[in-house]
Amino acid sequence: MRTHGILIFNAALLLVCGKQIVFEYTCFSYTIKDARNRDVVIRCNSTEVFSPVDGICVKPERNKWPCGIGMDCSTKADKAYADTKEGCKTYYTCHGGFFFGHNYCPGLLVFNEQHQLCDWENNVEPPCGSHVGVIG
Repeated sequence: MRTHGILIFNAALLLVCGKQIVFEYTCFSYTIKDARNRDVVIRCNSTEVFSPVDGICVKPERNKWPCGIGMDCSTKADKAYADTKEGCKTYYTCHGGFFFGHNYCPGLLVFNEQHQLCDWENNVEPPCGSHVGVIG
């Protein structure tokens, strides 16, 4: 059965106060735990993105976080870029001149463009972090 663009499993899901707990998420999927504490990845359908506010997949125009916002990649090199408008807590990927969506760094991490991964702020150079390279 499909509801809100997600596949509903018959397995019991981990619920807290009647609400399922989302452990990890990207723009296009999220992870919950089943009754045996196994990860269950729920993928959004091709016309929706995950909304951490709603805890489900929604139409991009309903979304309040960067997944509903496209970026112009027509002149950018193939790699991931920190989204400075979001305090570098998110990043987006460009490939072949096309935008491939936003992703979210977990916890207190920010995106490190140099190393192409989420990292501690003190390891990342400005404008995303506080690390200052050593001169000399």
